[in-house]
Amino acid sequence: MTDVLPSVFGDGGAREADPVTLFASLQRGGLPIDLDGIAQGIVKPFRQEATFTRPADTSAYAIGDLIANSTTAASVVPMEFTAGRFDAANALQNRSVIITSARIIAATGAPTILPRLNLYATNGPFAAGSYPADNASLRGASGALTVAALSIEQVVGDVTAWTQASASSAYADLTLSTPLAITTDTSGKLRGLLEARNAATPTSALAYTVILRGLH
Repeated sequence: MTDVLPSVFGDGGAREADPVTLFASLQRGGLPIDLDGIAQGIVKPFRQEATFTRPADTSAYAIGDLIANSTTAASVVPMEFTAGRFDAANALQNRSVIITSARIIAATGAPTILPRLNLYATNGPFAAGSYPADNASLRGASGALTVAALSIEQVVGDVTAWTQASASSAYADLTLSTPLAITTDTSGKLRGLLEARNAATPTSALAYTVILRGLH
């Protein structure tokens, strides 16, 4: 796919891809999605970001714990990304999107937690108000993902190391060897959760920003 990706997935916001060429390239890559919505129109790059702040405590995370905005389960909300393509009248045109990369930014120069970024193509893996709390297991007895939720879960990738940008900021890029095909919900949104992939003590009240880039 390297013959197509540099021109299609580059950061030039004004550039548009030939959908026929893109469609053929993605089919060769074996992406399991109906790309009719993408193939029928001009493909455009998008950039979406979401930010949340974890609680003001230093309770240690275990592997598989949810990193969220609240220690009260009923107050936990997932990250939201408006990834679908809308027309000038704000009508949703295309729900089929391709995620090409993601960046996670932590508002500290020395993050201790290595998170996984999970995306969900529906209104979320849990009903509103029924997410597990921050620091609770995302997949265990206290907040087990349902079979239906797991069927629409897409793992973007795991942070294995952070790059320090300054004394108060670090980032990690999740570069996808194969772009991730996913369909948004009927409002054009994707939901995202961070899941701890190591056992460590976090920074209190740490703010995370997640940036998604792709095509829609």
